[in-house]
Amino acid sequence: MKQFISYTRVSTAKQGLGLEAQAAIIDAYVKAQGGTIIAAYEEKESGKETINRPALQEAIARCKSECCTIVVAKLDRLSRDIVDIFTLKKDKALAFEVCDMDASDTLTLGIFATLAQKERELISKRTKEALAALKAGGVQLGNPNAAETMRKYNHMGAEARKRAANESEANRHAYAAIKFMPGTLAEKAAYLNENGYKTRQGKQFNPMQVKRLIDRFSTILA
Repeated sequence: MKQFISYTRVSTAKQGLGLEAQAAIIDAYVKAQGGTIIAAYEEKESGKETINRPALQEAIARCKSECCTIVVAKLDRLSRDIVDIFTLKKDKALAFEVCDMDASDTLTLGIFATLAQKERELISKRTKEALAALKAGGVQLGNPNAAETMRKYNHMGAEARKRAANESEANRHAYAAIKFMPGTLAEKAAYLNENGYKTRQGKQFNPMQVKRLIDRFSTILA
């Protein structure tokens, strides 16, 4: 019996094809193949890059170590970047299947990958245009003077570091600035950096730090 690892992803809470819908599509597909799902991974993350998605990386690593196949409902759930998609395709140690297309056909894969990347570019363009329109209309998207550098914490224990992160005014102000902002993690990180926000260590934000910021404060400040 062929073994599969399911991977589902949404970029936002309002994603059209939600996690449950993707899981249902994958389940039906695997059953039709006479296979079985041995593990399922899911996450909420942008489709721009695979490198910043830990759940996908875990799924890929497990597929390689256990010689099974990763399966996604749609190609853009795997990635919206054509280079990423073909990098995975060329990896001889990895097998992946897509429920709504034949991923083994290079031409078909190239067409769908191109469409996925084009949609990503359009989403980015619409986001930038929306933010520009808000700024032009006088809407204050954030307070660039709110960021501050927090005290050194290199020798703190894990719990102390967690408390410091939760209590950080720099982190709270940065989260408030992007709380209602559309777009990818990379775009949000770029906005924070362009407007003078810093991490509590006084450094610039990267997409993974923005993800941790959202995960932390969306719960604390809900």
